[in-house]
Amino acid sequence: MYLLLYWLQEAAEKAGHMAPEEAAEPSVNWLSVGLSWLNFGVLVFILIRFGGPIIKEMLRNRHLTIKKDLDEARALREQAEARLKEYEGRLANIEREIADIMTGIRKEADAEAQRIVGAAHEAATRMRKDAEFAISQEGRRLELELRREAAELAIDTARKLLSNKMTEADQKKLAETFVREMARG
Repeated sequence: MYLLLYWLQEAAEKAGHMAPEEAAEPSVNWLSVGLSWLNFGVLVFILIRFGGPIIKEMLRNRHLTIKKDLDEARALREQAEARLKEYEGRLANIEREIADIMTGIRKEADAEAQRIVGAAHEAATRMRKDAEFAISQEGRRLELELRREAAELAIDTARKLLSNKMTEADQKKLAETFVREMARG
């Protein structure tokens, strides 16, 4: 290394101290060229001998890192292409899927509307039956009340007629008949 620096320094000094006529004819100093090559060879030997394993290991690690990165990039690209194909397939079928979904929603809405209408009819029928039952019950109650009132009126009228026409002997006879019937049982 020092030889190379020495040679460069010597060449620079010669170039600066030359006369103009000497500068026109450059002469080759074969000793300097040979020493330069020797210096270069020593430098290459030192680099290969001491730096070779380190450089080789560094290049091998770099090679493995690049290879791993390329494999990962290839895998990611394949995944991206698979997703792209999937999305393209979904986009191609999106109109059909939307139509299917809309058809399903319409069917569900129609079924729900029919269920609601059916429930309303059932409720109306039930309310009609309940109203008819309530009316018939009220009619029976009124009929019974009218019969009771009619019976009470008939009894009151009969009592009045009997009390007006019945004598004391008739009352005793009626009381004896009642007692005999109660005794029988």
